[in-house]
Amino acid sequence: MANGMKEIQRREFLKQLGIVGAAFVAAGLLSVAGALAAATQPNILLITVDDMNFDTPGCFGGPADLTPNIDRLASEGMRFERAHVTLAICQPSRQCLMTGRYPHNAGFRWFEPVSAETPVLPEILKEQGYLNACFGKANHIQPEARYQWDERFNQYELRGGRNPAHYRELCKAFIQRAESAGKPFFLMANSHDPHRPFHGADDEVPYKANFEKLGGTFATPSKVYSADEAIDVGFLPPTPEVKKQVAQYMSTCSRADDTVGEILRALDETGHRDDTLVIFLSDNGSPFPFAKGNVYVNGTRTPLIVSWPGRVAAGSLEADDYVNGIDLMPTVLEALGLPIPEGTDGRSFLPLLEGKEQDGRDSTVTTFYNVYPVAGGHRPDLSRWHQMRCLHQNGTAYIYNGWSDGEMQFGPLGIPEILNEMKQLGHTERHDMFRFRCPEELYRTSTDPDALNNLMDHPERKAQTQQMRKKLLAWMEAVNDTDLLPEFKVVVRDGGVTEQTPRGEGYLKAKAAEPVAGKPGGNNH
Repeated sequence: MANGMKEIQRREFLKQLGIVGAAFVAAGLLSVAGALAAATQPNILLITVDDMNFDTPGCFGGPADLTPNIDRLASEGMRFERAHVTLAICQPSRQCLMTGRYPHNAGFRWFEPVSAETPVLPEILKEQGYLNACFGKANHIQPEARYQWDERFNQYELRGGRNPAHYRELCKAFIQRAESAGKPFFLMANSHDPHRPFHGADDEVPYKANFEKLGGTFATPSKVYSADEAIDVGFLPPTPEVKKQVAQYMSTCSRADDTVGEILRALDETGHRDDTLVIFLSDNGSPFPFAKGNVYVNGTRTPLIVSWPGRVAAGSLEADDYVNGIDLMPTVLEALGLPIPEGTDGRSFLPLLEGKEQDGRDSTVTTFYNVYPVAGGHRPDLSRWHQMRCLHQNGTAYIYNGWSDGEMQFGPLGIPEILNEMKQLGHTERHDMFRFRCPEELYRTSTDPDALNNLMDHPERKAQTQQMRKKLLAWMEAVNDTDLLPEFKVVVRDGGVTEQTPRGEGYLKAKAAEPVAGKPGGNNH
């Protein structure tokens, strides 16, 4: 009885923070509306792109000719302006989507597998009669056996995953297989674009040759961009190296959009557009400094689009409410009228999809634990972790960097060619900010999404900052995020980081975990 009461109190508190659903569905029970939804058994198509920034698609403010297929999907469904992934690195981000839990509550913080006791979405759908497939990035959702894919292909089995036509063939064949079996399908189609190596980059040559030996074909993007056509990414100075790499990134985004178009074409050709819930997003931001692998807006904000004919209004926009990667699983389950597992941290945003109001959506929290070079299947020594948390609230972001002490460096995820050039050309302050950060950061993200103007030292922001500190602390306690809890309590008590703040007391003194099974990464993240 005591444990049950504690869970009720926990959920009521998380509801106030906008973390879990207001109406928790008890295991095994379906509402009347839910039962009707389950009877129709809509298909589910989850499309992800790998490392596409939130503002790259035309429908999110990017170049008008860059992503025509993504833009068309947005015209058919709802676009979310304040959607964030939970953690801005490939495997952890995807595992949050599949579990509805924050990493520390699902048995992983980095590239470890999901814990055995954590429910996963494909496993639940399999029990409901769904045929499941994962095309691309299948090895980035671990352990694979838990997910019960009826078909799955990782990057090597896709021979590079850079051929849109190949995705169409696989998707069409799988959908037809589900038709023949008389089953609804859950298809997770993961593009390997625009992940590095970019189209036209020097490091693409050996990479491409390796997959061509396996029979792979790398398609030429529909549109190839030159450095003169590179967009201003905002969070980096427009140096020659930045312009060159951004143009290559844009070309690779064009091919990612080609892949999205081919996947949707397979859906059209099989006649299943009208009975399929389509969800599109990126697993994290673009692979540049201050984006992917950070808690900045350019790292975690994702171009989320949801299309569901007859249920989601075409061309609709959700501009104000925050949604998080952990919200995807409960949203899908509620859409199917299925119970949401106990212990789920996420909260269904089905009401938003139906055009309704939903309280508790004024904030969300994103996390980060580690950074390269120690990654790819091995959990590093905890003393090398870069613990960060970000509270996004009403267009403002408060960041706590639990590792920043003026000596420890963040990198080299930042791409050395870019960072070295920044320093050489006199952008030293921006370079040092990426490498060393500062313990606390505050940004008005509604007007400064590139996090260029840290407002921490502004006296008029003092009360707001303390309020956000307290809310972040309450979140840590509510979701049992203990890594930074001891020191952050002192930060809140003292109204900021001081010389007395016990830095790293929580996670740095913990016992280092053993490596987990899996091939060390290289270019797989």
